[in-house]
Amino acid sequence: MNKEIFIFTLTIISLAVIAIAIGIFFFPARKYPYVQTSSRIDHIDIAIALYKEENGNWPDTEKWKEQISLYVYKTKESKNENLWYMDQWGHEIKYLVKEWKTETVRLLYSCGPNGIDEKGTGDDIVREVK
Repeated sequence: MNKEIFIFTLTIISLAVIAIAIGIFFFPARKYPYVQTSSRIDHIDIAIALYKEENGNWPDTEKWKEQISLYVYKTKESKNENLWYMDQWGHEIKYLVKEWKTETVRLLYSCGPNGIDEKGTGDDIVREVK
């Protein structure tokens, strides 16, 4: 009887390990779009910093894409310039400048998976530009 319990327990544990392994290797993490979008926002943040360093001022909120386009890291996969400023859900990455208390805050953000522009709140993926 002990041998049967041991074999049954070992079988259950083996099946659990196999199920976990299948889940890890065949079903990518749901966070993948978040990671890719955060990475793209990081690249844009660096481009804005390079622009400011070279020009002495921040990009304009209306023309920021054109102004930083020389500094944006361009990959072979994203030859389409519009894709450089899109998140992984196909939404445009936004650049917002707003006054908060006594300082000016600059934000880069994606509207996140819901696609609703919540101005850097809700499920938006946000990076403060400094």
